[in-house]
Amino acid sequence: QNPTDELKQTLELFHNTLEIARTAGFEVHEISIPLEILNAIPATYICISCAEATSNLSNLTGIIFGPRGKSKNPTEMIKEHRTEGLSPLIKRRLIIGSYILQKENQEKYFLNAQRVRNLVVTKIKEQLEQYDALILPCSSGGAKPLEGSFDIITSSNNILENHMVIANFGGFPSITIPNGWINHLPIGINLTSNQKQDEKLLNIAATLEEKINFKNSIEGRK
Repeated sequence: QNPTDELKQTLELFHNTLEIARTAGFEVHEISIPLEILNAIPATYICISCAEATSNLSNLTGIIFGPRGKSKNPTEMIKEHRTEGLSPLIKRRLIIGSYILQKENQEKYFLNAQRVRNLVVTKIKEQLEQYDALILPCSSGGAKPLEGSFDIITSSNNILENHMVIANFGGFPSITIPNGWINHLPIGINLTSNQKQDEKLLNIAATLEEKINFKNSIEGRK
């Protein structure tokens, strides 16, 4: 696909930030992660996160937790609470999660997603054992408008956004800092380090953030 102007600006800002990092004394190396690993991230995230949402929100019945419905029948009370009290996004996640956690589907979806997550975490740990941190764009452009809807479940497969869940997969410390503007909206870069290396990550982020000098910038103008 032909890159959009927004994506071109995003990558230009990213490469400018890499040059700033080199000037600040960092050694910056380009590495390659197998595309099949990156392409597996969205489906893995959806399976695991929706299953966890279904489990974690199972107490929102309108009886134990949540506004109590007017119905006298417990089943109708739960139905009323979840119909009126949950957003379309949450409802969708709970439906998907319930399907994934059904006994006949657990091996095919949930357990396989856990195995894929382990493959992703193993591959990232291999890189983080050689380097202090990974630095990556955190999106393919600026912030999206509030109008309309945007949801990872229905959005297009975009590796520049999908990698953001890797930190959640492996419990890696991760931080996003600003590095410029696109169409008068701020855009950031993401830094991720190995497990239990939070202090190292924050030191890298603080140094880089100071050199980028984004503070007090307004709509791209210093």
